[in-house]
Amino acid sequence: MRKKILLMLLMMAMLSCVFVIFASAAQLIDGIYYNFSGTEASVAGTNQKSCQLAEVVIPERVTFEGTEYTVTKIESKAFGSQNAKGGNANVKSVVIPSTVTSVGTYAFGNCPNITTVHCKATAIGERAFFDCNKLATLTLENTV
Repeated sequence: MRKKILLMLLMMAMLSCVFVIFASAAQLIDGIYYNFSGTEASVAGTNQKSCQLAEVVIPERVTFEGTEYTVTKIESKAFGSQNAKGGNANVKSVVIPSTVTSVGTYAFGNCPNITTVHCKATAIGERAFFDCNKLATLTLENTV
C-alpha cells in the first residue's frame, strides 16, 4: 500500500513538471515568440530561418489567451547570434518601445542588413548590435 501511494505521488509530481514545461514554452504572436511571467512578456525571438520580418516593431503590450502583458525585455540572441552567419538577414529596421527596459546580449548580433534602430530601452546588453555593419541610424531616446 505504501509503495502505491509513493508511486502515485511520484506520478503526480512528474505530471506537474510536464505541465510547467509546456506552460512555459514561448508563444508565437504576429511573427515573434514571447515568454510570459506574471504580467510581463519578454521577446524570445523568431524562427531565424523562416522569419520574413523586414521591420521588427516590438509592441508595448501583447495579449495571449485573453491576458494582456507588458513587453519589458528582449532576450539574448532573440533575433541575432554571436556566430558570424547566425543573425537574421531579413531584418532591416528595429523599433523598441519604452516599456522594454533591457535588450539582451547579441539580441540583434550579426543581423547584417539592419540599417536603422529606434530604441527607448534603458539598458542595452553587450554586443546587442554586434557586427550590424549596415547600421547607419541609431536613435536612443533614454539614457543608456
